Amino acid sequence: MKKLLFLCLISINAQSQTALIDSVGHWLWNEKYSSITSLMDSNLKSKLSETKLKAVWESILKQEGSPTNVLKAEINQSPIGKSASQTVEFSKATFDLKTSWNSKNQLSSLFIKPGLTVASDKDLGNSTVIKTTFTSSDNYVIKGEFWMPKGNGSYPLAILVHGSGPNDRYSTLGKNTPFLDIAKQLSAKGIGVFIYDKRTFTYGLSDLPSCLTPVEETITDAVSALQFAKQQVNIDPSQIFIVGHSLGAMLMPRIASLTPDAKGYAMLSSPYGSLPELMKYQFEFIKKNDPKAIPEMQYNWVMASINRIIKHEYTDSTNSSILLGVSPCYWKWLEKYNQVDEAKKIAKPLLLVSALNDYQVPKKEACLWKKKLKRHKNVQFVALKGLTHIYTEGELSKGPKVYDGKKEVSLLLSNTLTNFILFH
Repeated sequence: MKKLLFLCLISINAQSQTALIDSVGHWLWNEKYSSITSLMDSNLKSKLSETKLKAVWESILKQEGSPTNVLKAEINQSPIGKSASQTVEFSKATFDLKTSWNSKNQLSSLFIKPGLTVASDKDLGNSTVIKTTFTSSDNYVIKGEFWMPKGNGSYPLAILVHGSGPNDRYSTLGKNTPFLDIAKQLSAKGIGVFIYDKRTFTYGLSDLPSCLTPVEETITDAVSALQFAKQQVNIDPSQIFIVGHSLGAMLMPRIASLTPDAKGYAMLSSPYGSLPELMKYQFEFIKKNDPKAIPEMQYNWVMASINRIIKHEYTDSTNSSILLGVSPCYWKWLEKYNQVDEAKKIAKPLLLVSALNDYQVPKKEACLWKKKLKRHKNVQFVALKGLTHIYTEGELSKGPKVYDGKKEVSLLLSNTLTNFILFH
């Protein structure tokens, strides 16, 4: 009897937790901001006041109008804590509420992000989309989807690895969805594509290790994705390529060392040298080309943080808030990592692609890569004219404004990837 009562209490408690998590979206809809802030732990309260939450939500309402529906929250249990994703629907858009909860049922993080674009029947064309999940080697559940050519053949596969930031499976940037574009284009050419949500997109920081490095952020999931993909039908396990973009490309040499069973690797817009040095260049470029793009105070704060990282003026206990919101562990790991030296060890086919109108990873980086690896017969270099960091058409001088509006990834990239994959 006691055991039965105990199990009932657990069930009731789980149901009440779910109801509490579900309430967040409805409280936002009804503009009950104090109900949300009352659930916050002290750390989140210090960062997100009721006034600030109200301002964020009202800016969305001003842009999108009133919500039309709030869906039930989807709860994810990580090895560290609990996180949830809840969709709020508007007439022409969706927004996802990303929340994390501590063991006391307190709200420890809250992010409001544009929702994932849903591929329409028109998008599918001659492709079949299979939504799925896999579990990483360190027990995080990752959501993704295969874009496969229609038919019952055994197809080659490209696994796409994100750049920096908490990216969804489509690597959404404003209205642009470069990974979705690549998936559609390659699957139409007879190549399967696997895309997945980055774990920092699905889980809040409180659900991830406090000492987060690129291993936990990116590398482990890419390695686990390969092992998962090899088990799927309609995929030739001997013809799986891993394609990294930006930070994902920079980390590709390490990923390659952990995936010797992959057929080959592609690095799109890979940084050659120090990531903090490159970030400094990016902000200086933006400031030079559009002095009003970044408020002076914000620019000075960012540059001070970057210079602190470059000069190694931090310790293991330094607060991440003065290190661009990233843990000291992350920067220390990158200090020891040399992507060029590790790339030299790759013996399998390796493709390095650069976009010549990319202000984020400028063409001088590609020139340095070519200088170092030109004697390696397994390495192929391709430079694509007129394309931006996400391989859409655009002007170099526009900086971040080049991503305004919706543009599709150029066929120059998909043709390059197709030739590399099908002829190896």
